[in-house]
Amino acid sequence: SANNWVWGWQASLGGSYFLDKEWFIDMSYTYGRTNSYTAALSGPFTNVSATSGRTYTGSLIGTASGYLTTNSVAVSINRAF
Repeated sequence: SANNWVWGWQASLGGSYFLDKEWFIDMSYTYGRTNSYTAALSGPFTNVSATSGRTYTGSLIGTASGYLTTNSVAVSINRAF
């Protein structure tokens, strides 16, 4: 596994609808995304062949990359006081 910090951003949009002078519905949507990241991964392995009984050892190496996106929707009914 790998640990990395990456920058990201988010944007929100929302509004309120008043049912009367006290009660209102509040709605919002938020979208967020991180920047892409790449992590180098490596680790040892040992494998015993089921057919020949031979033992194989070595190192696995590679990279993983990606980004994270989030979506959020909120709706609430409220009373002003």
